[in-house]
Amino acid sequence: MQKVLFLTFVTLFFCGNSFSQKTQYQKDFQSEKIYSSLKEAMQNPKEVKRLHLKKKKLRAFPEEVFQMTNLKELILSKNRIKAIPTQIDELVNLEVLDCSNNKIASISDDIGSLENLTHLILNRNDISYLPASIGNLKKIEYIDLWSNLIIELPPEIAKLKDILKELDLRVIYMSQTHQNNIKDLLPNTIIHFSRTCNCD
Repeated sequence: MQKVLFLTFVTLFFCGNSFSQKTQYQKDFQSEKIYSSLKEAMQNPKEVKRLHLKKKKLRAFPEEVFQMTNLKELILSKNRIKAIPTQIDELVNLEVLDCSNNKIASISDDIGSLENLTHLILNRNDISYLPASIGNLKKIEYIDLWSNLIIELPPEIAKLKDILKELDLRVIYMSQTHQNNIKDLLPNTIIHFSRTCNCD
């Protein structure tokens, strides 16, 4: 019983802390209407700036989203999406992308075209690598990758060393060597790690 309570506490702790930056960006969008239905959003797709499709049992990234050219915040958490597609580069105004708690294993290289993106939230997926284009995100401030399969980051991410404020890599089995390599790439970023493992 004590072990179960401890694990519950740890999970809640990680969830609460990994979204510290997320709550900050939400203040900037409070004046905009939140759409939680694709059907409603598609009535005037160009007017949609905030789309929340959490827990909609989606198995793929909804193609309708790419008609929402003024979209700034896209929440697709707690679905069954397996990939972030190449068309993601069409969402040129996107500032916040939350695809946490899905089945995502791959991210299109085209994500690097999202020059207005400030928050990328991908925790609790099956991601083992980031595309090199991640280094092109000129405004990115927060990346949340906790509980994925990543142990290395592309060298191109070093281009974000003066931009990226916070990176969450907790709940990932990683050696001290791997952690040190990541710190070297992003010396000015606050990076959250879990304990190291003897897994070189």
